[in-house]
Amino acid sequence: MAATLTTRRTPFLLHLIAVILLFALPACSSREARPLPARVPLPSQEIIAGLLQNGKQAMAQGQYDRAISLFRRLQDGYPGAPERPEATLLLAQ
Repeated sequence: MAATLTTRRTPFLLHLIAVILLFALPACSSREARPLPARVPLPSQEIIAGLLQNGKQAMAQGQYDRAISLFRRLQDGYPGAPERPEATLLLAQ
């Protein structure tokens, strides 16, 4: 009779130990605080205006491939720039 009582307790004890370990082990982990990623500064207005101005100059000099490249860089790289519609218009010409 003592053997059957021990046999019945064994699965219960194993389950109890497993549940305790399940909740206790994560608390023992050494989790280092990750540094937040550095914020990328927004491009200065001078850079955006420079791309547009250089594109206009290249267009005036007949360097259309360079002008297209500069206008596309402004379009793709700075979608929120106020100069973007002008670059799109110049690109379409």
